[in-house]
Amino acid sequence: MAERLVVRVNASPSHANGITVEDAFNQVLDLFELAKEGEADPDRLVAWRLVSATMQSPFTIVAEAVSVVPLMNVDSIARAQKVEFVRNLEQLNHGVVPRAWSRSTLRRRATFVYARNMNGIGRTDVSFQPGETDFAEVVVTPDTAAVAVHALTDDPAHRQEEIKDQIGSVEGVMQQVGTHYNKPAILVRERKTGAEFWCVVTEEFRARIAAEANFDDVWSGRRVVVHGLISYNDVGEIARVTATEVHRVIPTDVPLEKLRDPEFTGGLSVTDYLEKLREGDLG
Repeated sequence: MAERLVVRVNASPSHANGITVEDAFNQVLDLFELAKEGEADPDRLVAWRLVSATMQSPFTIVAEAVSVVPLMNVDSIARAQKVEFVRNLEQLNHGVVPRAWSRSTLRRRATFVYARNMNGIGRTDVSFQPGETDFAEVVVTPDTAAVAVHALTDDPAHRQEEIKDQIGSVEGVMQQVGTHYNKPAILVRERKTGAEFWCVVTEEFRARIAAEANFDDVWSGRRVVVHGLISYNDVGEIARVTATEVHRVIPTDVPLEKLRDPEFTGGLSVTDYLEKLREGDLG
């Protein structure tokens, strides 16, 4: 069976009119966006497909992990993603901001999730599919929400000294070719963090960069390496890049013979190896 996630959103007893449509759907949307953020799936191979939605209270969404790459089995990746997601929620319930959600955009999204549990939503449950007895569900209540919101908005580790601009390179995927403050620019999503930022192109390097990158690169999701002046915001995230060079990353074809390792499974059959991997029995 494919990996599944179940989210239940319960109305607060103190709100006689129940949950608004915006709160219910935004709560689910924000939770699944947070579920995708972490170390388990850095290449974004897993998507969560809607299986069912129950509108009666509690509002319940069941989602199933599917691969964004045709014919690829992502069950083990999805399971690791679920485990990490639950661990991150449990950390926030105890007032600890997970490292994976420390970026300001994700902190804001997590803050919205927990703040709704203090105003309108009385309880949010996150659980796995029936039969997964090795994981308890995670419950967010107004009390745990208050602890989490305090940590998210008043975490000393989040307050960093301003990082000055520096020359360097960033690798990412081209998202858009356009303008930023009326200057030629390329919108790039960083490969490691998924954060998006504008790469402003100066007139001096405009012709050279235009020759290196085009709209087809955007449509094909081309990976690029941008070199130039990297500007950071007050929490150490890339705010923008003033680009002097943009190089496309050209994939190299590697024969399967060079990737094949007959000793990879340690003598186990493929079936036995995958079974032990799913159960976490591999050393």
